[in-house]
Amino acid sequence: MSLWAFWWQLPGPSSFLDRVVSDGKDGSSLVLEWPEHGPLGWQAGLQRHDKNWAGDRVRCEFRATDFNAVEPEMFLFERIFGREISPLRITPESLVRFESFQGRVIVLDGMNADAWDLWRPFLESYAEAARSVEVWRRTQFIVSLTGKACLKSPKKSGLLKAYRWDGYTTPLDMQMYAAYLIRDRAFRNLERKLMYALLARLSGWDPMLLDALVASSVSELCMPEAVLNAFAAGRGWGQDVPGNREEAWALGMLQRFDEEDVVHGCLSDESRAEDSVAYRLWHAQTEVLLPVVERERHRIVARLRGKLEVPYDTAGGIIEDERDLELSHIFVQMNQYRDRFRDADRELVKMLRDIRNELAHFEPVSANLLGQLLRRF
Repeated sequence: MSLWAFWWQLPGPSSFLDRVVSDGKDGSSLVLEWPEHGPLGWQAGLQRHDKNWAGDRVRCEFRATDFNAVEPEMFLFERIFGREISPLRITPESLVRFESFQGRVIVLDGMNADAWDLWRPFLESYAEAARSVEVWRRTQFIVSLTGKACLKSPKKSGLLKAYRWDGYTTPLDMQMYAAYLIRDRAFRNLERKLMYALLARLSGWDPMLLDALVASSVSELCMPEAVLNAFAAGRGWGQDVPGNREEAWALGMLQRFDEEDVVHGCLSDESRAEDSVAYRLWHAQTEVLLPVVERERHRIVARLRGKLEVPYDTAGGIIEDERDLELSHIFVQMNQYRDRFRDADRELVKMLRDIRNELAHFEPVSANLLGQLLRRF
């Protein structure tokens, strides 16, 4: 299965296709609005999602080169009517009366801003005229717009609906996509979990960025600035995100993600610490490493039972139960009573304590510590 075929089966992307199929059943014309650098393969994804999405209508699919430099009337004259009806007779209102035009789905994929300036009023008028035709005979248009063309949405109408690719991708989609991409690579268990988390957090909502990061190792992902900067440069982006939300979305720099507006993973938003690379690294490492650190603390306490001193007086009070001793408390005792403990256990506790301390201070784990952990587990 191709990567994009898999992408469109994920929960978020699939919900977008659900809306397209559901709202197209009444013969409404649809405008699909995509940012620059948006996900690819929506038509193949739609066909895989629902093989009968067009119903009994005849599908007529066209690429940008077929219509972007042509007025709507001339396009229909040449491509739909086969030059048999004069373009002078082709108007939004007259289309619904031509039997040879009825019962179609006309897909115009990749319309640019100049073409959309011509097609938008045409389709707005056509949507009103189409009310006079029974649903099963009604021809519908599906127009795919990209980038700045989307900033001129059509007038709201019962039979002309716009759907914007914004807010459909979820963190779960990105985690599943990451898992799919590295499914055949050999990793130890902890390294695989860390790869999932790092790929998903660093790429944010953009599967193309995840594609660019996936060849990296865990250690490389923990120092991703070079890859992120190269990715931004490849799109012609600096680090400045337009202040206008609509413009930033159209350029592919911002999406609604996990119920918040989030800038692209290769950019920074100084107003939100959560959008920094350091924070994303920390978040990914925390969700994977803290459970490991806590699991190992419990195992160490169980293994050293009888050697650790309790009650144990701390700044926060007296600890009566060995199981409540933190790694820092254990490490102090190991240094205090060195003859009771093996050097290997002392080194393990120190490593785990240092990892926990770095994460507790909102800092990504240093490369040296992370390497020690991955070699051990």
